[in-house]
Amino acid sequence: MVKKCLVLILAVTLVVLSASGVFAAPKMKLRLGHVLDQKSTRHEAASKFAELVAKKTDGAIVIELFPSSQLGNERDMLEGLQMGTIDAVITGDIVSNFYAPLGLFSVPYMFNDLKHLRTVIYGEIGESIKAGLEKEGIVALEFMERGPREITSNKPVNKVEDIQGLKIRVPEIPVIVESWKAMGANPTPMAFGEVYTALQQKTIDAQENPFVDIASAKLEEVQKFIALSDHMFGYAMLSISPDVWKKLSDAEKSLFREAAREARDYQNGLLVKVDEELEKYFISKGITFTKPDKSGFIAKAKPVHEKYAQRLGQDLYDKIVAAGK
Repeated sequence: MVKKCLVLILAVTLVVLSASGVFAAPKMKLRLGHVLDQKSTRHEAASKFAELVAKKTDGAIVIELFPSSQLGNERDMLEGLQMGTIDAVITGDIVSNFYAPLGLFSVPYMFNDLKHLRTVIYGEIGESIKAGLEKEGIVALEFMERGPREITSNKPVNKVEDIQGLKIRVPEIPVIVESWKAMGANPTPMAFGEVYTALQQKTIDAQENPFVDIASAKLEEVQKFIALSDHMFGYAMLSISPDVWKKLSDAEKSLFREAAREARDYQNGLLVKVDEELEKYFISKGITFTKPDKSGFIAKAKPVHEKYAQRLGQDLYDKIVAAGK
């Protein structure tokens, strides 16, 4: 009799737990990919976003993470997002290939400093960019900061003359390729996952990225110098597939955007401290830092500003410039 009672109690308990969602299978499982490693602030952002979505939906939506280019390079993942074969991504500037006006963000010295970038991406301009991306089949949830892009190389860079003819890897973004040509370098477009080997084999001599990306790919092992050129204050973008977005209720969409903002703030807070720690780490690994004269770089990039303002939107360009004054 006692045994039967215990069995009955256990059965009732399981029913209650199942109904409350404790043992319920998630309603939806999503895959989120990015190209950096698990130690990067980008992965921290992805982890925080997944944690928040699970919490805010009471476990109904689970996000699985795929770092280190497991789902492909950034272009592949964004194309997968559009086609519905990938659910969510965090990518860098390559997203501008899918919405042309965003290319203005990739023009060297477009932003004066981090404050200028924040004014743009977290204000009306940022919202208009998100709306434009959605029309192109990319639901942009939130911008995130990446820190300034710096030049790594095997020779010191103190002025623009030092990069003349330099074989430098750049993202596969036309405006960036053209900008480095204008500044006198020999840019080589290449997926980020290929950079370490290309530097090791001396196919290229240099590359440019924020500190966290440099460390993520262990580029300090194959480079000797970092020039603090601050030529671009970059961004990352957390995006979701339109196919997934359509399946979410209005309440769930609101929760996703809320989770994205919280993950953004968490990542941005980490970034400042991590950059300080990474500078010390690079020095400990034998990296020499230089602070180049930026005036020559800015002067050579000016014609690119004018060309792309006309091509991608003079009004948008003027608004970005005005936001920094």
